[in-house]
Amino acid sequence: VDTTLDFVFDSGTTYVPIELQRVVLWAVPPELPYREILSFLTDIIPKTSGKEQRIACRKNPRQFFEWAFKLEEGVEWARQENALFDWNGRIFGVPMWHESTNLTVAASASATTINVGSTANADYRIGGLVLLFTDQYTFDVAIIAAAGISSTTLTFETGILNSYPVGTYVMPLRTGVIDGANTRNNKYPVNLGVMQTRFRVL
Repeated sequence: VDTTLDFVFDSGTTYVPIELQRVVLWAVPPELPYREILSFLTDIIPKTSGKEQRIACRKNPRQFFEWAFKLEEGVEWARQENALFDWNGRIFGVPMWHESTNLTVAASASATTINVGSTANADYRIGGLVLLFTDQYTFDVAIIAAAGISSTTLTFETGILNSYPVGTYVMPLRTGVIDGANTRNNKYPVNLGVMQTRFRVL
């Protein structure tokens, strides 16, 4: 949270609840290929003549991503297992790695506008989240400001916290939950494992 809240109170005691939603970044790039699933829900009303009427029951289809992650045994594997143990059932930040681009100009801390190769083939949204990613320990998540998308720039509501060199990954970030008990782990004989996870995008 990086913002300022100013309150002006009348006389007397006032209770002001402040609620925030914490999101844990799933910070491991997936292996290819992956699966993207769109799930529609339609109500079908048949007629005796054989014709039918279809009514959409969802405004938008549900979106799922099925990914496999190769992780080295040790710190990397333990980090993701701990994330699943501590956060399973709650909200993860899910990077759209397949829509990533790169910084074309270095971005300094507190910058609100960044320059990227192109925004054309990525689903950036006004008010949506963007991830600037170096590694699991150095990254920023920012909210796209109104009119904050051009062909080669992104403008955020607040400044970023870290500085990033040219070539840093930039991509849309979705929020999602792990879909049921859909995480499966397989270990290689030596020092490597595969974690397969399905996320349902919120």
